[in-house]
Amino acid sequence: MGRRITFSIKALIQDPDGRVLILRRNTDRNTVWELPGGHIEFGETAEQAVTREVFEETGMKIIPEVIVDTWNAFLDNWHITGIIYKCSTKDFDIKLSDEHVEFRWAGINEPDFDLLIGEFREKVKKWLECCEQ
Repeated sequence: MGRRITFSIKALIQDPDGRVLILRRNTDRNTVWELPGGHIEFGETAEQAVTREVFEETGMKIIPEVIVDTWNAFLDNWHITGIIYKCSTKDFDIKLSDEHVEFRWAGINEPDFDLLIGEFREKVKKWLECCEQ
């Protein structure tokens, strides 16, 4: 298999206390805590993709509001570039898909926040510290 480039989206979702939703991926290789989201399907907009992915992974209905930041990951022969959307919701009842095994609401000053993959952790923390009102 040759090198591949793909585009992905992630969602920054906060509960009423300002904590961020993080999900633990179902993998045997390692424990990965990430933001909800995934790959864009052909013909989808980024907003449609983040809405669909969050619903598939959590059962939550969200509204994408603003782009928080971009991110890049390099895994084997994959180059993933993506964006993080700040999303709102009134639906905090989470039903995880088989893709993830656990979720947590993590405040940026709580130990659980440090579980989040470094790339996402730094971008979300920067957003919450400088841009939230």
